[in-house]
Amino acid sequence: MMKTHPISIPWSMLGVGIMCGALVLPIAKADDDPELTRPSLKGLRWIRVSIRLASTNDLKGFGVTEDTLRTDVELKLREAGLPITSDADVLKRGGAFLCVVLTVVSPKEAEGSAFAYNLEVHVEQPASLMRDPSIIDPLAVTWSTGVTGFLGGERIRAIRDTLGDLTNKFLNAYLSVNPR
Repeated sequence: MMKTHPISIPWSMLGVGIMCGALVLPIAKADDDPELTRPSLKGLRWIRVSIRLASTNDLKGFGVTEDTLRTDVELKLREAGLPITSDADVLKRGGAFLCVVLTVVSPKEAEGSAFAYNLEVHVEQPASLMRDPSIIDPLAVTWSTGVTGFLGGERIRAIRDTLGDLTNKFLNAYLSVNPR
C-alpha cells in the first residue's frame, strides 16, 4: 500500500474554505469546452471511462470513490446513447479514454471540515502533429473542461453534482459533432 503524506495548505486557503462552510465555491474554471477542440471528438466509436482520484482524506464516507464516480459518468453516457467499453484495447477500436481526474485536499487543522478540490474531465486519444504526422502521441488530451473550488465538509458530495455538470459539457460537445 502506498504511504501518503499530509499536504500543507496555507492558513489563508484554510480560512476561505472554512468561511465557505456549507457553500460550494468554484473559484476557477479550466478550458470551458472551446469549439476548436470539439472536432477531435468526431467519429469516436467507443469511450472507456478512467477515474484518477487523489485525496489526503478518505472520502468513502462522503460517497466519493472511484466506483461511484465511474458509475455516475457511465450512467450519463449510456443514457445519452454513447458506446461504453471496459476493453483495454479501446484505442485500437477507434475509441478514446474519458478521464476524470479529481484531487481533493484538506489541511490537517481542518479535520475534514473544509476541502479544496480540482476536478477535470478530459479526453485522451492518439493524435499526430500537423507539422510531422509520423510523430504520434499515443495519449494526447484533445478536449477538456474542469473546475477548482472549495467545499465545506458536509458538502463534499457536491463534487458528484459538479462531475455531472462537466459530464454534460462533454456530452454536449460530443453530440454537437456526432449528431444522432
